[in-house]
Amino acid sequence: MATSVFCGVPVIPTEIFRDIARSAGVHIYCDTDDVFDANDFFIMIHASTSGRKIIKLKEKTDVIEIFQQKILGKNLKEIRLDLRKGRTAVFFTGSSVILEQNGLLR
Repeated sequence: MATSVFCGVPVIPTEIFRDIARSAGVHIYCDTDDVFDANDFFIMIHASTSGRKIIKLKEKTDVIEIFQQKILGKNLKEIRLDLRKGRTAVFFTGSSVILEQNGLLR
């Protein structure tokens, strides 16, 4: 069985798209309207507005901030950070051992 959604307004708020995706079982990383991209190992967020960003991870994992090569934590379920508008943050998610073994962590 499939679910159809009709919306007759010219501009659909992003919250509605997130709610539709969430109800279909899609993992929503972030509830803010920032530019966001993620794959199996990396998460990127570019702040459209200044403020607190909460990134919900699919599962507990190690998180490394790429630009500063800093381990934010191990077995994290979410990332909390403050970003100014126009700033970008990139994170590696997965075992920090992988980066350490390849000399990619200071």
